[in-house]
Amino acid sequence: MMELEQTGPETWQSFIYRIVRRRARIELFGLSKEITQLDICRRDEQPCHNWSDLQDIKNQLHGPENEALELYPAESRLVDPSNHYLLWCVPKGIRLPIGHTTRVTNG
Repeated sequence: MMELEQTGPETWQSFIYRIVRRRARIELFGLSKEITQLDICRRDEQPCHNWSDLQDIKNQLHGPENEALELYPAESRLVDPSNHYLLWCVPKGIRLPIGHTTRVTNG
């Protein structure tokens, strides 16, 4: 597990990453819900996409049993902030109706 240090009210960093957490209200499954957006980038501004690192960041800042997803949007909604990666975290207790139903790992 990487060590995250809180550097501001909604910002954290590790040796490699800088993360900003934002909250927003959306309509989800017919209800108004608060979601959390994790904006993740490398401190050296290089590309990154290490799944294990992003999972670890999600676990530390949103919870290990809470779900998040990364969206590849329609071109008409594209925002490309150059090497920033966004995880959209749903409220605690909501299971997204996609993905595996049981844990499967290689170790």
